[in-house]
Amino acid sequence: MQKATKSINIKKLVTVLLFVIPLIADLLIPGSGIFIEIAFLIWELLEPEETQGDDLKKK
Repeated sequence: MQKATKSINIKKLVTVLLFVIPLIADLLIPGSGIFIEIAFLIWELLEPEETQGDDLKKK
């Protein structure tokens, strides 16, 4: 149960960081945030998906 909670907390942290990084980049270099968002989107699409079945097999 603790692994699942830790995994959820890490996913929440990554989600917040993926939202904040382009905002900061836009403040420093206007227009750069959209390119960072596109890079993150491509990275997420190319990353293999995790399913609940995979999580159960790891235990």
